[in-house]
Amino acid sequence: MSGYRAAARRTAEMLGESAARDLLRLLESDDVIRADAFRQFHERGGHEPLLDALTDLEADPVMRGWLVEHPRLELG
Repeated sequence: MSGYRAAARRTAEMLGESAARDLLRLLESDDVIRADAFRQFHERGGHEPLLDALTDLEADPVMRGWLVEHPRLELG
């Protein structure tokens, strides 16, 4: 099993299947939807680590693609 797939499995286990699917849907969403979700996280506060990670993913579309692909395979 690749390191990416193992990380996807751990993420799904940690978040639970429902939340992992929500994260996958967000990452697969178009730019406008992702931007709105980030704005909402920022306005609500308390999500700085998540926002930092998502911002890094926005800066690297290839990495975001990898992050989408492996959970998609894991969640089937």
